[in-house]
Amino acid sequence: MNEWLLTGIEILAASLVGLVCGYLLKQYLGEAKVKSAKAQADTLLAEAQTKYKEMILAAKDEALKIRDEAEAEVKRRRASLQRQEERLQKRRENLDRKLERVESRERKLDQRQSKLDRLHNELNEASRGANQRVREGINPEQGRSQRAALENCRRRVPSGYGAGNQRG
Repeated sequence: MNEWLLTGIEILAASLVGLVCGYLLKQYLGEAKVKSAKAQADTLLAEAQTKYKEMILAAKDEALKIRDEAEAEVKRRRASLQRQEERLQKRRENLDRKLERVESRERKLDQRQSKLDRLHNELNEASRGANQRVREGINPEQGRSQRAALENCRRRVPSGYGAGNQRG
């Protein structure tokens, strides 16, 4: 019986050693699997972080590009507006000069008109006076000198000018 007991103990010891070895092997393989999974997870995480950083950099580059393009567009538009404002200012100045010339011409025409009106009135007065004296019976020599004065006044007034030619 001793042999059997010994054999039983050996089998039990071998089983126990097998169990312990199996447990240790299982632990080792489990840890190796966990380490492998962790290493794979770390690799994936590192790749994801790298990709994230690349995406962030690409987004920043794109944002800078868009901002630069927008600033260039704003600058171009400002320059265009500045040119338009300068053209408008030149037009205003030209119109102001033209208006000043027209107003000056109008003042001169008004002065001429006033002079013509005055001459016309003088002519009418002289004509009425001459006609009155003719009716009163002045001598022919006085009549001739008065007619000469009247003709002199008529020459000073442009032809075709009459009371209806006044400007309004």
